[in-house]
Amino acid sequence: MGSARYAYLNTRVSLFAGRLLPEQRLEALVEQPGGELPETGDISAFLDPNGPDPLRLEQTLLTRIRNDFQVLARPVRPRERALLTYGFLWFELMNLKAIIRGKLSGLPEKAIRAQILDLGAFATLPVDELLRAEDAAEMLRRLEATVYSDIARQARRIYEEHKDLFAVDAAIDRRYFAQLLSRVRNVGGSEQPAVEDLVGRVLDRFNLAWLLRYRFSYNLPPSESYYLLPPAGRLLSAERLQALAQLGSLEEVVEALPTEMKDRLAGVTSISEADNRLDQMMLDAAGKALEDTGRPVARAFAYLVARDGEMRRLIAIVKGRRLGLPADLVRFAANLESA
Repeated sequence: MGSARYAYLNTRVSLFAGRLLPEQRLEALVEQPGGELPETGDISAFLDPNGPDPLRLEQTLLTRIRNDFQVLARPVRPRERALLTYGFLWFELMNLKAIIRGKLSGLPEKAIRAQILDLGAFATLPVDELLRAEDAAEMLRRLEATVYSDIARQARRIYEEHKDLFAVDAAIDRRYFAQLLSRVRNVGGSEQPAVEDLVGRVLDRFNLAWLLRYRFSYNLPPSESYYLLPPAGRLLSAERLQALAQLGSLEEVVEALPTEMKDRLAGVTSISEADNRLDQMMLDAAGKALEDTGRPVARAFAYLVARDGEMRRLIAIVKGRRLGLPADLVRFAANLESA
């Protein structure tokens, strides 16, 4: 990893990571009128209920991430680029979910199209064809003829069984992470352990979040709850996930977690609170990976994770402020530690 191309990658990641907003800056936006942000300019207008649609801000943020990704993916080897590219496609799943959500809600094509973000040359979804579908089921059938065929088959089965957006979202994520993990295993070299650790912690976050919702929000039986999960990650093995699925309450699940996760989730009283803490664990793992300059590819992937988290928090603050929600609820929605 001592070659010039990885030195360049490290330099670019450091530069981009330096633009990430500190939590104190996000916290300030919860109650302050607004102000300048490095990549969006004056955000005050978006905080106004009568201001521009927050989707415009989301597009601005995504365009910045897309531009950064183009730079980061350029100097690496093909198998490393395959990992980073698939990591970036997480943002395209936002478009897929927007289309599915629109179809399930019976929104007109124009309204759905307005929610779709522009990924530029990285877009692979046949948006026009999907929007012409009569309903969500037909849309998923059409999706089976694309590069997302594996994801579409699983999502269509879940949709036909449950007719529920959350279950479809989880099915999409499950297949996405299975494909991501196959690319992680192809990285090789000295980067392999660091990439496996980071992606494993991302998987831990989603596995436990989905398990809690399947068992205690949707009341699915243990066997089905386990079956619908993504591949096992870093701290939660397949065997442990199977055991956790057998438990009867949130408190029992937390008590049975590995020490590192148990300590972070101690005292949670709701699934949404647990989800926030799991998300913070994932972002902390990304932050730690960003500090390891000896693993530049893992750093690049960590940067994508961190930017996704920053974008979600910023949009949550903007939407909460526009709705006039109390500051404590905005903080909770944005997963700020002071909530």
